[in-house]
Amino acid sequence: MAGCVFRAVGLLVQALHAHAGSWVLNEKGAVREAGELPSSPPDFASRAQGLFSALGKDPAGLAAALDEADALTAEVCGALTDRPTPEYDRA
Repeated sequence: MAGCVFRAVGLLVQALHAHAGSWVLNEKGAVREAGELPSSPPDFASRAQGLFSALGKDPAGLAAALDEADALTAEVCGALTDRPTPEYDRA
């Protein structure tokens, strides 16, 4: 399960960087950097890193971590869709 959460956080980081027009050059520090981007949800970095602390302790902790991952994903998706469509995408 930790691998799935790791992958999900990585995709959120990539999405936030892409929205900001910046590159993720390596994984080291990428979550922290994503948390500093203007469209990042509040406390993104600490929330993303906190997902891993609850994994593997018990079924309730795992369910809570997955619920938080889902909530964080929804916030990122909401933040990224609140921007107007670029001119080149309009028909």
